[in-house]
Amino acid sequence: MKQSYGTTADGSAVTEYTLTNTTGIEVKVITYGGIITSIRLPDRRQEMKNVLLGFATLADYETRSPYFGCITGRYANRIAGGRFVLQGQTFQLDAQNGPNHLHGGVKGFDKVVWEVTREVEGTEGAGVELHYLSPDGDQHYPGDLETYVTYFLNND
Repeated sequence: MKQSYGTTADGSAVTEYTLTNTTGIEVKVITYGGIITSIRLPDRRQEMKNVLLGFATLADYETRSPYFGCITGRYANRIAGGRFVLQGQTFQLDAQNGPNHLHGGVKGFDKVVWEVTREVEGTEGAGVELHYLSPDGDQHYPGDLETYVTYFLNND
């Protein structure tokens, strides 16, 4: 199932996908940052509870999120001094964590709207495939990077 999750500050539409399986487990994913916003599982009393830390609104994910449930990239972690060497060439990235580059930069994969390339619903489970093209120079990284991420909830 899909529905609107809102519009980003720059006017991009964001969609929420709800994946469910035959046991009633439910996972919600939004196209902004590929963020998993909710995982609902039965607790010890068999009551469905969200077990994921996150926010209630798109605006909160845009302005407050400390990377909750998102896809980080191009690099997940810190790059000391915001600099790395590739094939003898030094690349200087933006530093947004003191002197360091963190989780792909100021506008990393967690802060872009991903394209949905495939939805899966069937007897085996439900899923959604997301795509993002990070072009050469994006956040000062070299080369195009074509990225696909698939979330799939099976019935087990």
